Amino acid sequence: MVERLTEEGARLVEADDWRPQELPVEGWEEFRVTDQQQEVIRGRFHAVNKELGRQGVRFMFGKRDDDPKWSLVRIHPGKSGLDPREVLDRLLGRVS
Repeated sequence: MVERLTEEGARLVEADDWRPQELPVEGWEEFRVTDQQQEVIRGRFHAVNKELGRQGVRFMFGKRDDDPKWSLVRIHPGKSGLDPREVLDRLLGRVS
């Protein structure tokens, strides 16, 4: 009985572990997008993230201080089998 409780407890702790996963350093690619493209991305982000987020695809968004007319999108393809450009195409609603 004690062994079973120990095993079940360990399984429950593992299932409840909501700590964020460490982002891989390698594999990120950065793209410059216009403000218009950024608006398209905002409208499509949740649908694309729902589809690809489970496969480890990660996104970062920002602006460059030295060139504020461009927005930045950094993409890591995770285990999706896509390259970052294909993920960007999905964010922009393009067929790749």
